[in-house]
Amino acid sequence: YATMKYLLLITISSAILTGCQAHSTPEATLQQRFEALNAQLKETVDDHGPRAALDSLTAIANTDTDIAGLCHGLAHEIGHESWEHLGFTGALAIQDDICGSGYIHGIIERELGEHVQDVETTYKTLCPANDARCFHGLGHGLMFATDNNVPRSIALCKALPIAFQRVQCDEGVFMENFEADTTLHPSQYLYPDDPYKTCRDESPIEKGVCTF
Repeated sequence: YATMKYLLLITISSAILTGCQAHSTPEATLQQRFEALNAQLKETVDDHGPRAALDSLTAIANTDTDIAGLCHGLAHEIGHESWEHLGFTGALAIQDDICGSGYIHGIIERELGEHVQDVETTYKTLCPANDARCFHGLGHGLMFATDNNVPRSIALCKALPIAFQRVQCDEGVFMENFEADTTLHPSQYLYPDDPYKTCRDESPIEKGVCTF
């Protein structure tokens, strides 16, 4: 439940900040809608598989501005539930870019955050070599696995063998950090009085990714 609540909070914030919603909906109402649709989508995964759940979310988000604002977090949740049924490889085989590839991010979060015992010996082998979406999701997953430790996560990204893999992973790390909920998934690398501080000491490549 804490993960679902966390995803709800960051996606509500994202919707408001990016102007995704055409009108102002009370946060309590958004929470109720998120929880209700999340339960429905998980049931769809259970009964009909991830593809059906993703198609259902796509159809709803295309016509409902509130759900469009919550879509990334809901896609994460579909990824979590799909992992439980299909495992990492099986769930990842169902490719879908809906709502910023939230589905893929959710799968990797579940794998690294809850099911991998030794992240440092496993994370490099999780993604197909040319799958940028997967390496972006890997950055999200590393943040879950390290309790939002930005320097540690970036160090792990830097150890990836190919430049674009490192950049995509860095993007996932910084996105996860800047969207962190201070109650349920806190980050010590958020500085409201100096937002650029997180980026300032990074190398030029990471600094560019961080400030993008």
